[in-house]
Amino acid sequence: MVRLVHIHRSQPRFGEVATDPICELLHTYHPHLSIDIAPLDPTIAPPLRPLYDVVIMPVLGYDSSGNRLGMGAGWYDRLLVAQPQAYRIGLAYTELRLSAIPIEAHDQQLDRIIAA
Repeated sequence: MVRLVHIHRSQPRFGEVATDPICELLHTYHPHLSIDIAPLDPTIAPPLRPLYDVVIMPVLGYDSSGNRLGMGAGWYDRLLVAQPQAYRIGLAYTELRLSAIPIEAHDQQLDRIIAA
């Protein structure tokens, strides 16, 4: 059962999918959930606790294998390493799908990408 969800606060200036409507829907239809809405600050280390059931993050490019491009600071890669139990969801625009994303050893794949 999902109890704790981490979701980024979208940054329109970076062209990210808006997350406020998602937070409202989660709160309305799943009031038992605890939702951690976090602005992304790459200078702050990702949290080790609490343990999230779901992590929803921005995607600036993606491929069909679940690889993603972010802002390049590796913040979500570090979070996902610290949260291996979390189901990993990326939010992107359909036109950002690429045939392949070059990956490095530290890159973490997503379980699902939702494209708008």
